[in-house]
Amino acid sequence: MKETNRKKKTMQETITKYQSKFDRLMRSIEKDKSLKKMLKKMPGNATAGIAVQMIKSLKSYLKANNKLKKEIKDLKNEAKPYIAYKKLILTAAKSEYDPKDVIDSLKFVYMHIKKKNWEMVDRVGGTSGDLMARGACPKCKINLVGKELRPRDFTLPCLIEGCTFNKSKTNKGEIL
Repeated sequence: MKETNRKKKTMQETITKYQSKFDRLMRSIEKDKSLKKMLKKMPGNATAGIAVQMIKSLKSYLKANNKLKKEIKDLKNEAKPYIAYKKLILTAAKSEYDPKDVIDSLKFVYMHIKKKNWEMVDRVGGTSGDLMARGACPKCKINLVGKELRPRDFTLPCLIEGCTFNKSKTNKGEIL
């Protein structure tokens, strides 16, 4: 829905731009006496011809614009893995985990980059990623770690109703 509204707005702006150019052209023709005389001698359909030419150029402009938008989108998709690797390397460099765990995390993220699972790639290797995360709670989106895919104790309770990992008491002693 947003995309359609944005396209309509862009189309309207383009039409307004060409309409104002056409209006300026007509005003300058009316001010110039020799052009005004020539315009009076022109048949009525000549003015329509000018408008048709403007519409054709507008269509070609929009076609080129859409082609460029598609190319930009393709380039962004092509660059996505490289950006993910950059973020992952920065996250790994800042981590204080055991080097073996970091390497395991790098392998884990590599697998998800190949699968194009960008949500998990960002969860583990993003700018605020958690290298030990191996999944997410479907209800509250808390990072799940370890082979059993459980949240860390200090992150609980999440207090979201229906979460399978909720606990009745807070772990205030483990937070720090």
